[in-house]
Amino acid sequence: MIMTKKGKFKLLSYFIDGYLIYYKSFNKNEKIIAFSIGIIDSISSIFSNLKHFLSLRFINYFSFQFQYLNKTLLILCFEDYSQTKILRYFNTIYEECASLNNLEFLKNKELEKEFLNSLIKDFNSKISLKEVSNSLLLKSKKVSRELYLYNINLDLLNKKKFFLKSILSFSKNLDYQGIFIFHFNMDKKNQIIFYPYVIEILNEEKNKPIYEVEINNFYNYELLEKESLTCKNFGFILWRLPINPNYYYLKDYSVIFDKNNKSIDFDGLIKRTFVKNNIKFLEINNKMLVIKNNILFIYLLDVNLLFIKKIIEKYYKNYKIFILIINSYEFEKLNKNIKNLNSLKNLKIINLGQFKKMVNELSKENENIKKCQDQLQYLEQNNPDVV
Repeated sequence: MIMTKKGKFKLLSYFIDGYLIYYKSFNKNEKIIAFSIGIIDSISSIFSNLKHFLSLRFINYFSFQFQYLNKTLLILCFEDYSQTKILRYFNTIYEECASLNNLEFLKNKELEKEFLNSLIKDFNSKISLKEVSNSLLLKSKKVSRELYLYNINLDLLNKKKFFLKSILSFSKNLDYQGIFIFHFNMDKKNQIIFYPYVIEILNEEKNKPIYEVEINNFYNYELLEKESLTCKNFGFILWRLPINPNYYYLKDYSVIFDKNNKSIDFDGLIKRTFVKNNIKFLEINNKMLVIKNNILFIYLLDVNLLFIKKIIEKYYKNYKIFILIINSYEFEKLNKNIKNLNSLKNLKIINLGQFKKMVNELSKENENIKKCQDQLQYLEQNNPDVV
């Protein structure tokens, strides 16, 4: 059994329908949790799509599972009271990702096999769990398997860009079975966070854990930190949920997962755009500019409602306020949920497309002013009697 904030679920009481494996809560709230699994060669090609669907709340979370046989699994978790709604969310993701040649979603028996395979392959329906020292022992009449949990400490990691490749290559050379889980979800502030951990799996042939010592020696610091496993943790591992509460912000480690995500210097880009279009501004701080003495221009990567509220209270009477929200999904969400902001005459919440129009309009105003100045200068030069 696994207990979450959304309900109670029996781990082996599920049903499969096509590309989805479903769990129904057996308490009063009747929540449904569903999983889909895809096999993927490269995570970079799909990572931006996953962030998008996570921000839209189409998925509750997603996890990558890297394992011994060079097979990378993508696990998507859906959560709702309606099975129809979950299916609609999955179909939307499936259609958008169908063009990716390196992604194959599994269905029916293949889906079930990969969902359970990493931990309880070769077990029959009767499995006993036993806490042994710091590990968890899975046992049936014919098969036994021992699990060790390690949290991945990224605080001292130097070469982030090559981390995944290096640790997976090194662990492969150890010739031990293990799975690396990277779990992603959204925190209360709508920031994407992730939890990395490793499960080392021992069997009768290899009955001594080596990951902690070997990998830490390779990286020359405590990259892996052992943590005790309990029977309650088994369900979290099966669902690829985090066990330890410690997490990392994706924005600080995005280069590990998204090689196509190049860091953009928005501060410099916006200021250069103004300079290039001969729009003079006074810089108050690195996110706030005054243009033409009457426009307060602010640019934010994500929505900060408390900050916007303070800006309105302090500056609305004296300035026309333009707030650029760079993150398109945050902008759409703000416009959808807070429509009364648009009723304020001197406040404009804009996206990057509208910023371009704003720059064009200010640039045209400058051109008209320049033309007027040139005409006045001509009149003064050719009509000296005019005062």
